[in-house]
Formats: sequence, C-alpha cells, structure tokens
Amino acid sequence: MDPDQQTHYLELAAANPDWLCSDVPVEILQECSFAGDEPTGFLRTFFAAGHGQWLHRNHGIPPSAVEPERMQCAALLLWIRACELYTSHVYGRPDPNWEQPFFSDEGLY
Repeated sequence: MDPDQQTHYLELAAANPDWLCSDVPVEILQECSFAGDEPTGFLRTFFAAGHGQWLHRNHGIPPSAVEPERMQCAALLLWIRACELYTSHVYGRPDPNWEQPFFSDEGLY
C-alpha cells in the first residue's frame, strides 16, 4: 500500500470509529492478512487511530490517556480479528464478527 493510501485509510479510521466489521474496506483486511507474523507499523497506527477514537466516543477516554501497552494489545487483537475476517471474506463464509464494532476490543481478551 502506497503512502497516499495509508494516509487515506488512517484518516478513515479516525473518522469512523464505529465501523462494523462488515463496513471495513477489503483492502484493509487484505493488508492485515498479508502482513506476516504481526501487524506492520502502518496497521498498528491504523488500529490505534480507530481504537483510540472508539474509546473516546464510547467510554469518554481521550486517546492520549490510553496506556501504550493497552493500545498495543488492542491493536494486536484487532489485527488478528481482521485476518480472520479476511479469511471469511475470501472463502465467502459467514463470520460471527461481521456485525461487531471493528475498532472495539471488548470481548476479545
């Protein structure tokens, strides 16, 4: 993914913290799946942007108040779910997470 696309997706993540898993662009799911053994720097930033705004909207926690370790754990869990969503998409099978908030880490720990 080129830098302009990354910037675009980072802006989308920050502006759409209430995305459902079914709303996420397939390009993001694919990027997650093709990342290798762990999320790339871009994906960590992408998940932090969306998750931070999700926490702020739903729990009143400003992104700056989130401990870095918590954000890292959330990014990893959200990345794993995104990889699973991409697999479901590729195989055309239903996924129980399609209607879950994409940037929420509730129930993933």
